[in-house]
Amino acid sequence: MAGTAAGRIALLSIRPQYADEILAGRKLVEFRRRPLPGDVTQVVIYATAPVARVVGAFQVEAIDSTTPSDAWEHYHHVGGIGQEAFDAYYDGTDTAHVIRIRAVQAAKSPFPLSEVDESLRPPQSFTYLRDRRWARASRLLQGRERPEGLLQPA
Repeated sequence: MAGTAAGRIALLSIRPQYADEILAGRKLVEFRRRPLPGDVTQVVIYATAPVARVVGAFQVEAIDSTTPSDAWEHYHHVGGIGQEAFDAYYDGTDTAHVIRIRAVQAAKSPFPLSEVDESLRPPQSFTYLRDRRWARASRLLQGRERPEGLLQPA
């Protein structure tokens, strides 16, 4: 993921079943009630409990904001969610934000947020990963750094 255009990196909380669908390449969009800023070019995927690990990352192809009915009409076939769950998710809102996904990278070995930074907590929606946090997360995603405290092989 290192070769993408400069932009901000967001850590996004995603339910495990949807994170799995993204990593498997079956879910090509992520539906959101709140917008992700347009300058976000990469997303690090935090699979929520019971997994509670960073499981991968993807590049943001585009972010579309539309009505829930239009979002369903255009993206249901690549959204990885059934219509009943989709309708329940968007109940009470007039706007659907659709993050179009490309260049998915699974983590070599999923890791807890504490390996990025002891003070990092799962975001309610998203948070930015800046500087040292992004550098550390990027190395961990690629399996280039072992967690501290583990015995190294002899």
